[in-house]
Amino acid sequence: MDEITEYLEQTKKFDCPYCGKVVKIDNLSDYMDSDCIEEDRGMGAEYEHSVSDCEIECPKCKKDFEIVGSVYEYPEGAFNYETLEAKPI
Repeated sequence: MDEITEYLEQTKKFDCPYCGKVVKIDNLSDYMDSDCIEEDRGMGAEYEHSVSDCEIECPKCKKDFEIVGSVYEYPEGAFNYETLEAKPI
């Protein structure tokens, strides 16, 4: 298993934007769409894995929020950085 696959399948923790409760999300890769954003950056292609349709109900306050952002892979197979965050709906 490569580094990016391991990263996407790890349990992620987000703070509810309403009450601050830490909420765990398993296998965020189920909510990802992937696109090649640059064919050749010197060490190969760069990929963006964007979160879509990831709505969560906080177990404490019962309000819905969403996870937005992306995870970037560069070079291919390696985790580069992420811009994931919890946002109120």
